[in-house]
Parts: sequence; C-alpha cells; structure tokens
Amino acid sequence: DDPRPAQPSDVTTSKTIAAVQKLICEDHRITYKQIQETLNILVWTINKILNEHLEVHKVCTAFVPHKLTDEEREHRVKWCERMLTKFKSGRFSEISSIIVTGDEIYYYDVPTKSQSRMDV
Repeated sequence: DDPRPAQPSDVTTSKTIAAVQKLICEDHRITYKQIQETLNILVWTINKILNEHLEVHKVCTAFVPHKLTDEEREHRVKWCERMLTKFKSGRFSEISSIIVTGDEIYYYDVPTKSQSRMDV
C-alpha cells in the first residue's frame, strides 16, 4: 500500500523539524491540528518533534522552550545583577517600579477561553 497524497506523513526529518519549529515560533498558540493541516503530518509525529527534538512543553497551550539559550541566560543574569546593585545602593523605589507583584501579568498574553482549548 503506497501512501495516498491526502494521508498525513509519519516521517521525522530535519526539514519537518525545522518546519514545525518555524510554525511554533511564528505562533506560540498554534494547535496540533493546525500544524497537522499545514504540514500534513501525523499528530504523534508532531508530538515526537515537539518533545524529543525541539524540547518544548505546552504551558496553557503555548509551546515554551524548556531550555534557555546562552544569550537568554546571560540577559537574565545581567538583569538580576542590575537589580541587586540598585537594592544594595538603597534605590528601592526604582526596584519597586520595575518588579510586578500581585495578580498582574508580566510579559504573558493570556489566551481567551476558546484559544486555550487544544484540539487534537
């Protein structure tokens, strides 16, 4: 039995991995179904690529990198060093105006209820 053109593919290649990575970078809320329809690959192949090859995990249906790059780590360390310097010099008002506390959300776009639902 040769696969028909309409059937999703189950082959994991570097080209497929790159295509999935590009899709989730363009839209971190993309669903398995949208990836499947765009690339015509099986859901289990998508799952394997996301978890084993790209090492991303689903957080509220958004794919988030599990590992930080060296650049991201360096940026976070420098930010913490700047905050520590301000704290040690007694400039508390500068720190409190930057750090968000309470129920506010910082740097995260909350999906609506319908966007949070994952169709598989």
